[in-house]
Amino acid sequence: SGRSVDELNIIEIIQDTEEVFDKFGGHPMACGFSLSQDNLEIFQKKIKEKVENKLQGVELIPKLNIDCQLRIEDINNELVEQIENLSPFGQKNPKPKFISCGLYIRDIVKMGAEEQHIKFRIDNFWAISFGDAKNWKHLEIGDKIDMVYFLEFNEFNGNRSIQFKIIDIKKNER
Repeated sequence: SGRSVDELNIIEIIQDTEEVFDKFGGHPMACGFSLSQDNLEIFQKKIKEKVENKLQGVELIPKLNIDCQLRIEDINNELVEQIENLSPFGQKNPKPKFISCGLYIRDIVKMGAEEQHIKFRIDNFWAISFGDAKNWKHLEIGDKIDMVYFLEFNEFNGNRSIQFKIIDIKKNER
């Protein structure tokens, strides 16, 4: 099986080399195939050559698609409820990603036996990241940040509050 990037239609590449496969299928971003051991070396050579030709001069950098920029003062229970009404979320209905800029970190709490989880107090909200505390260890109380996140409710011990699930953070240098 194979996964691709936006810049490369993987099924096109597979179709261009179909003579080496017993069977194959897929779409522009993913494929599946089977081939005999006898064709493995020729497959590797052809695929490498075709991919290099297609991606020649293309700069491959990670992308983060964001659905909407929000001001912190626009975030409320009604908005999160409206987002939840769009569920169920999945491949054909991804959860919306938001960005807010110029946020100040008011507090930082590390959690877990090995402090592998972290949450940041942003205004009256908590932003949480599970298993990624090491990625944000350079951040400190008082830092100004831009943050990409999912909006959700956190329900714990009968309390319900808005929570940001962190996707990415960068320091705001402005």
